[in-house]
Amino acid sequence: MFETTTTHTDLLSMLELNHLRLEAINLYDRCLAEGNLLPLERFIEQQLAYDPPQIQLLTDIANDLQQRLLTLKAYHFDIRQKIVVMFEEMYHLDVTHLMPADRLDDYHLLHPERVLMYVIEQGVSIEEDERMVLLEVLRASRETAGRLYEDVLLTEKLHDMILDWIYALTVNSARAGWQIFEWSVKSDPKHIH
Repeated sequence: MFETTTTHTDLLSMLELNHLRLEAINLYDRCLAEGNLLPLERFIEQQLAYDPPQIQLLTDIANDLQQRLLTLKAYHFDIRQKIVVMFEEMYHLDVTHLMPADRLDDYHLLHPERVLMYVIEQGVSIEEDERMVLLEVLRASRETAGRLYEDVLLTEKLHDMILDWIYALTVNSARAGWQIFEWSVKSDPKHIH
């Protein structure tokens, strides 16, 4: 009977954690849509007000944000890579020095006109219609990269904030545990060797 109650309690606890985790991810999506940290920040502050705060929930949210961060960065890289491949396939030109992979954070600052000038300087003849299409593709790529860059920055800030709280709570919990241990040793002389 006791095991069933414990399992039932654990199941409720897991369901509650999953519900809160989903709520956090929905709030994170809202943060991205609004370009604002506040929705998830307020949620985390509410969770921290509970006694004791649920470190496991914060850890799960941090892990979720870490996954999102990896996905955003991969997508950000892909946006740039598609442009590099496009120029390689269409004109047999390597444009990686204009948009180096190791400077991905600057990709959204790309000047489409400069890229086209480079292509023309390499002896490629581009019709006016094609030039307009290429400029539009480069601008769309740059805009998408700009949004992704902002999303990455915001996600990193939220992720770091949660990791800071986890660290602080863990240290605080360890100190409290150590104080209880010291108190029990002092109050029971048999523990002193």
